[in-house]
Amino acid sequence: MNEKCYCCNENAISREHIPPKCLFLTTRPSNMITIPSCQKHNFAKSKDDEYFIRIRGRFFDTLQRI
Repeated sequence: MNEKCYCCNENAISREHIPPKCLFLTTRPSNMITIPSCQKHNFAKSKDDEYFIRIRGRFFDTLQRI
C-alpha cells in the first residue's frame, strides 16, 4: 500500500470505512467511503467504534423501557 494515514501521515496498512461498518445493524451500502489508516490509528479507532456501539445499545434499551 503506497498511501499515508489520514491522521499521522505514516504508511497506511489498511483502509477505514467512514462511517464504520459496525454501525449498520443489517445491510450496509456497497459503496462506503474508505480512508487510509496506519496500524496505530486503525486499532485505536476500533476501540472507539466498539465503545460507541455499546453506548448506543444502552441508550436504545433505555428508550424502549420508557
